[in-house]
Amino acid sequence: MDKPVTTDEMYVIIQESATANRALEELGHAIAAPRLAQYIGEWLGKAKLNQPEFFKRAGIEKSMGYKILAGKRRPGRDALIRMAFALSMDLNAAQRLLMLGGHGALYPRSRRDMVLIHALSHAAQLDDVQEELSKLGEAALWSGE
Repeated sequence: MDKPVTTDEMYVIIQESATANRALEELGHAIAAPRLAQYIGEWLGKAKLNQPEFFKRAGIEKSMGYKILAGKRRPGRDALIRMAFALSMDLNAAQRLLMLGGHGALYPRSRRDMVLIHALSHAAQLDDVQEELSKLGEAALWSGE
């Protein structure tokens, strides 16, 4: 099955398959999302950043950054958000990054998330985002250490 599959069709295939493995075999092409490390790597190319510069901009220790890019560590939600800003991602790309990292999407009913959504939508710089969060009494994305 190589044709595009609608979400409704996917539900039917999954529910009617004898095993989850069989459904995965049938739908693998439709659900194969890039792994987190691969996605970050693609964005590093788009942003024309080398890895050490990316780690510095995102406030991630080099050793941890290399483990993340090797797929050996899963970063926390705030680290992923910092990465999104370091890579100049838009909101949709940042939401995908969070999903691939196993974290919840930014939610507009959350005051802190609302600030982050606004910042991503307006291509804000990470330092400006930190300042805005601080002004509003919201938790920083990192301590700046």
